[in-house]
Parts: sequence; structure tokens; C-alpha cells
Amino acid sequence: MLIYFLMVNLSISQRGLSGSSIRFVSWNVRGLGGPIKRSRVFSHLRSLKTDIAFLQETHLCINDHFRMRKPWVGQIFHSAFNSKSRGAAILINKRTQFLPDQIISDPHGRYVIVSGKLYQTSVVLVNVYAPNWDNPNFMTSLFSKIPNLDTHRLILGGDLNLVIDPKLDRSHPKVLIPSAMSKTLSSIMSQLGCIDAWRLRHPFLKEFSYFSKVHQSYSRIDYFFIDSALLPAVKSTEYSAIAVSDHTPHILDLALLPVTTKQWKFNTGLLAKDEFCNYISKKIGVFLDSNKTESTSPSLLWETLKAVIRGDIISYSTHLARKNKQKQQELSVDREYSSSPNPELYAKRIKLQSDYDLLSTNKAEYLLRRTKGTYYEYGDKASRLLALQLKRQSASNFITQIYDSSHSLTTNPAEINSTFASYYSNLYQSEPPANRTTMSNFLDNIDIPTIDPHIKEELETPIKLEELISCLKLMQNNKAPGPDGFPIDFYKKFSHQLAPLLLDMFNESLKRGSLPTTLNQALITLIPKKDKNLNDCSSWRPISLLNSDVKLLAKVLACRLDPCLPDIISLDQTGFVRGRQLSSNIRRLLNIVLSPNTSQDAEMIISLDAEKAFDRVEWNYLFSVLGKFGFGSKFISWIQLLYSAPSACVTTNFQRSEYFPLSYNCFRYLGINISHSLSSLYTNNFTKLVTENRSDLARWDSLPLSLVGRINSIKMNILPRFLFLFQCLPIFFI
Repeated sequence: MLIYFLMVNLSISQRGLSGSSIRFVSWNVRGLGGPIKRSRVFSHLRSLKTDIAFLQETHLCINDHFRMRKPWVGQIFHSAFNSKSRGAAILINKRTQFLPDQIISDPHGRYVIVSGKLYQTSVVLVNVYAPNWDNPNFMTSLFSKIPNLDTHRLILGGDLNLVIDPKLDRSHPKVLIPSAMSKTLSSIMSQLGCIDAWRLRHPFLKEFSYFSKVHQSYSRIDYFFIDSALLPAVKSTEYSAIAVSDHTPHILDLALLPVTTKQWKFNTGLLAKDEFCNYISKKIGVFLDSNKTESTSPSLLWETLKAVIRGDIISYSTHLARKNKQKQQELSVDREYSSSPNPELYAKRIKLQSDYDLLSTNKAEYLLRRTKGTYYEYGDKASRLLALQLKRQSASNFITQIYDSSHSLTTNPAEINSTFASYYSNLYQSEPPANRTTMSNFLDNIDIPTIDPHIKEELETPIKLEELISCLKLMQNNKAPGPDGFPIDFYKKFSHQLAPLLLDMFNESLKRGSLPTTLNQALITLIPKKDKNLNDCSSWRPISLLNSDVKLLAKVLACRLDPCLPDIISLDQTGFVRGRQLSSNIRRLLNIVLSPNTSQDAEMIISLDAEKAFDRVEWNYLFSVLGKFGFGSKFISWIQLLYSAPSACVTTNFQRSEYFPLSYNCFRYLGINISHSLSSLYTNNFTKLVTENRSDLARWDSLPLSLVGRINSIKMNILPRFLFLFQCLPIFFI
């Protein structure tokens, strides 16, 4: 059935893998050489919510396969013939967990074979563009090259240029016998136990994947054949619209994903819609009119409001999606024409095809012009756009395997998640608390500066509504939200209604000594550390995502604390203090190294690295130090409120662990890394830095940058790596 979407401008977001299936799309695209055609193809793939794409007739040379690298594409496997014909590619979505172990590319551009592990299933992915003449030897040769068929499940898709059943797979009334290549394929599939998934579900349906303008006829020549063991995992299979190309995308959904709970996140794009903002503002008002009373706890009111508004947002988004779907015009001209062809229907089909092509081409040209204009304006300047060009392709954050507590390698997603949860639960636990007297004696025997009395008095004053709103405006937009899914953008948009509620909730929490439950929760996400063994938990960097409401409270306290820090923090600390630069300590070090040694005393340089230093600070020690600095009891109580009963959960591969408590009750000293000599310091750091710079310069050489752009690339990336040394060098003017 031909479905054309006319005059519809829908913003379709990429499907998250928190669903229950993986979407395969096989499509003969008839060339990706032109930028406009390429834009139309990838826009359509994204709208189909593709996880794994099998593309035929890419018409790209080996050196041009990078043109298929889009923000959502993580892995590319490509076989090329020349720029005018053939070419097959398998594209893996960045959010899809796939670990390849063997790749076979046809030098003639007819197929690409990739063996590997798709989540917990060992599969062989085979993308085929078969000859358009009867060549049974091609099929025999192809299957002789497919590896691991005894241990892996076969998923074969592509444009096979043949029909299995001439009666059902052709629209032409003249029935022909199957070709020799078709018979060979059917025989091999029968021996391997592989099934045409679509035909199994539609045994008598006539539906087609290709329209021949020359013969004005339809045929079904695009297939997915899968191992019969995968049949229970088939969730759906269909042929989409014939658009952009003369082939329809063939869609196969396989339920191979582990069952996960979808994490809700607010779509900040809704804030640009006046209708939505008015809707939510009205809902907040109705909720407060019904629930806000003098006897209602501000904390309970706030927690309930977040839950209710979340439900209202989900309801609105569902209604919006349904409304957008109703705007689509579905015109089943293809099915009507294939059953009873006539000149009027054919003319109507050509008209609709032209309308769709014009719409999609105009949109692609507009995006291309806008992109070119942006690159012309900013592409060579020291800006974010240039930085994105120079940035390496980000690696996938999927964790395919990890060593568990018994040092056994596990690949099970649930076990991976529980391993990380156990690791961080143990990491963020205290050792037996130190003696309070020992702690007090330690602090009493060191000289600690104290804050000015009038600053102490200002810090003790209650938080005002104007102060809260001012700090809210200082917070950055477009930051990842915490477990509740509400970003800071949402609070800013509705600050006139939400800020008074937040202030009441903060003040009540201070009196009670604890925050509401959700404000104590953190979501730990993981990103890989560079040049580390990613099979170890310690090789992943934890990023704690806090809810925006508790981040706002921390921002208020930080803004109050910021002006007095330079007076109480030693000059030795140059980081995170207003008016100080990290290069100052480098300059001091160079002064010591270059000055004559008159005392005859030995000198040593020691490098200290505290593992996860901030996360492992003992809180009781922190509160005692604040008291020694002269901070008042009320301000310290605000700080203690942030650490009253924190908990966290870990998310890996779209699975979230149970929350576990965090606790630190005593101070301690952490690990120290000392370089053995100045020579090894140079070898381990400076030489590695030079090697990295040379590698980056070689990689950037192929980028389409002007001389100004290349100079700015060096200024933005190379020079800052030596910035500390450059800042410390004396400059002489001649």
C-alpha cells in the first residue's frame, strides 16, 4: 500500500531502546552519492525509527562510506563496487548493543556479512543486493561464505531481485515459473531452516516492494529471511511506503531486547508551544486550588504536584501524537492500481509520487542551505561548530561485558547492572567512624582562618523568593535531568508558580531536618574512560544526575558561599575559587625548579590523585571543618540537609538498579600516585601529549576547512594543551 504524507511537518524523535523490539529496515535506496538524496534517505530512515538498516545500491566508493555516518549511526559495515552501481551497507544505531566478531565484504559490492552478538543473541547479519539476471551460482557462492551458521542465528535481508511465488509476488496477470536462482534460494533456505517472515504471517496476501515504471507493474523482491528459532521473537513485519526510491522499505521487528522500564524525561521542545504552556499553567493552578491548604505539608504538596504534572504532560504528549497522526493522508493507490491497473490511476499515482518527492526534496534542500549557511558563517571560527567537526566520533555507552565480584566475565544485562550497583554501593560506604575526640584534636591543632562576622550574619538570613528566582535564572538550560525527569528549563518556564512552592518546601525541610524522598535520589550514568580496560567497573566514569529542585537549593547555597571563599581558602588552592588561575601553581613550580638551590636540600615533586575524592569526602568531617571556618549553625544545617539521607541507583544499557543508600561518617586519606622521577614525568606525559597532537592533526587533515579554520583548530585544541606552560613563560617585547 502506498502511503504518502502530504503537507505534514512532524518532529519524529528517535525511538529509544526501552521498547521491547529491535527494528530492522531493508531498503534499496538507488544511490547515496548526492547530498540531497542522502538527506532524504536518512531522514526517512530516522522517521521509521530504524535500529539496524540494510541498504542496497549505495553507489559509494570505499573512501566515501563516512558519508553515511550520522548522529544516530554508531557502526557502519560497507562493501563497495564503484560510485555508479551496487554497494551494500549495514548501519547499526548508536543505541543498539552489537558486538561484531567477523566481517566479510564482497569486493563486487553485492553483499556484506557481519557475525556478532546482538544483545544476548549470537547472529549473522547478511545484507544482499543480488544480480538482476538469473544466476543460481551467486546464491550458492554467497551461502558458502556465511560463517558460524551452526552457532549463530541467520538474519538475511535485501533486494534479491527474484520472486519466490510468481502468482502472489507479481501484479502482472501472466504467471511465470520460478527462476533457477529463486529455486536455489528456496532450497538453501529449506536446508538451513530459515523462513520468509512476512510470507509466513501473510500466506495469501498480495503486497509488493518494487514498482517498475518501464513495465508499470509491481513485484515483491525485497525480503527478510530469518532462522526459524527466531520466529517467536517476530513482533511485526511489513512493507512501508514506496518513497524516495522505487523500492519500499521492508520492516522487521524482533523482540530480542531485555525487558526494561522506560525512564520518563520531559521534552523541552514542548516549552516552545504556547498551547502546552497554557495547559500546564492551568493544570498547576487547578491542582493548587484543590490541594493547597494551611494544614498541607509543603513537602508532600511538592512531591504530589510533580507526580500529577508528570501525568498531565504524558497525557498531553499522547494527545499531540494522536493529533499529528490524524494529519497524515493515507492514499492506497498502489494496492488499487496493482489489482486493476488503468491510465487514470497511474496518472494519479505519478502525481502523488511527484508531490511527495517535491516536498521531501524541498525540505532536504532547505536543511542543506541552512547547514551550508551555518558552516559559512561559523565553520572556520573558534566556535562549537568547529569543535564538533574536530571531535572524534563518540563511542557507544553500551556495556557489553563486565567482570563481576568473582572476577568472572558476564554479558547478561541484568547481571551487568547488579554488578555496577554492588560496586558503587560498596564504594560509597563508610569505614568504621573515627573517634570524635581524635577529629576535634586534629582540627584544634591546625590554624584555620575564619569568615568575617558580618558575612556569617548574612549567610544565616532566610532564603528569599527573589534570591531563589535569581539563582534559578543563573542555572544552565539543556542539562540532563535527574530521576524525576524534570529539567531546569521546566522550572524556569513556570517559575512564577513553582518558585513559591519550592521556597516553602525548602524551609519546611530545614525545620524537619530532611528533604523529600525524590530530592535525595541520584541517577548514576556511566561513560567510558579513555584507554582503560572497559571490562572493569573502575574503568567507567560515574556521572551523578540530581533532580533539578535539589540542584536549585545547592545553587542558592553556592551563590551565598562564593564571595567569601577567597578569604578562607589557602592560595595554594587555585581551582574552583573566584579570581584564581590554575597556571599560578605551575609558575610557582617552575620558579622552584629553575632557581639555584642554595640550601643543598633535596627537592621532590609529588603527584597526588585521590580516587573519586569529592564523592568520598566524609560528611561529619566536612561539617566539623565548616564549623572551624566560622560558619553559623543555620548555614551548616542547610549543608547537612543536602546530605541527610542520599541514595542512588545505577543505569546501564537502559536498565536501572534499585536505590541504595550512600554513607560517609569519618575522614580518611586516600591513595597516592607518585612518579618515580622527573624523567618518567616527561616520558609519561609530555611525549604522550605530542603523540596525541600529531594523531589529531593527521585526522583533521581531511576535513574541509580553510586556512583560517585550520589555524583556529590549532588555537582551540593544540595550544590549550600546553596552556599552563605558555601562560607561565615570560614575554619580552623587542
